Amino acid sequence: MNDSIEKVPEHIPSRTEVLEQIGRLVAKFDVIRELSDASGLYLLEVDTKGENKGEVTMFRYSRKGNYGGNICPLNEIQVVYFENDEPVGGRNVAFYDEASGQWQDVV
Repeated sequence: MNDSIEKVPEHIPSRTEVLEQIGRLVAKFDVIRELSDASGLYLLEVDTKGENKGEVTMFRYSRKGNYGGNICPLNEIQVVYFENDEPVGGRNVAFYDEASGQWQDVV
């Protein structure tokens, strides 16, 4: 009897896939920072202007892993709200569910 469990390679979302997910959340944005390594994209930040002067909303994708002491437990997209360059709030908005192979919204 073979008790070994076959490991499925971990899915690393592509830049296109991440931008599509962010595009579901906000229509117009500018890419402000993008970092990749040999495995692919591990950080992507985009900004969109708020309704009032000084308001900016940043969406940030982080790939699962440990990057210079910054540990991300899963592939996720977060939103951070800024007023006059100061963060005033934020939350997780979506994550990649390895079990289903789909992006899930955080409610």
